[in-house]
Amino acid sequence: MNKTSQKQESITTRRDFIKTLWKIAGIAAIFEFTYVGFSIFNPRKKTQISETSLFNAGNIDSFKNGTLTQFRANKFFLYRHADGGFIAFSVKCTHLGCSINWVAERNQFICPCHSSHFDIMGNVLSSPAPRPLDSFPVIISNNNILINTAKSVKRSKFSTNQLTYAQ
Repeated sequence: MNKTSQKQESITTRRDFIKTLWKIAGIAAIFEFTYVGFSIFNPRKKTQISETSLFNAGNIDSFKNGTLTQFRANKFFLYRHADGGFIAFSVKCTHLGCSINWVAERNQFICPCHSSHFDIMGNVLSSPAPRPLDSFPVIISNNNILINTAKSVKRSKFSTNQLTYAQ
């Protein structure tokens, strides 16, 4: 063997390099599909209510009837109905999950992304939102309002049984 043929054998060709990359990508894809497959058949466990998922919004007496209070950092609006009941609405629009805003002059929640409008009870006034705003469970304990932010509740429309009252 001469020096030129030895040099050519030791150099990886471009074609061999690309074949090796395709093999590595194929192996990675197999691992990803396997992980997704196992994830589908092995769902996550249901979350329990823990102390960290309960947000203390404050004392009942600090909320007047007919008022709306925004808790943007905790991702909900707390509304005290005229009859004294409480409901907590998620700030996520039910269309694509954009954060809604409260516009007091219009007495409506408005989604800035696609212009869905909701009334004070979270009902859809104008689409594209397919359903009312989701709510969070409200718990009243020792005159404190606790909001369970671990799981939102999907609603089809507002009804008075969604309100939580002090005992």
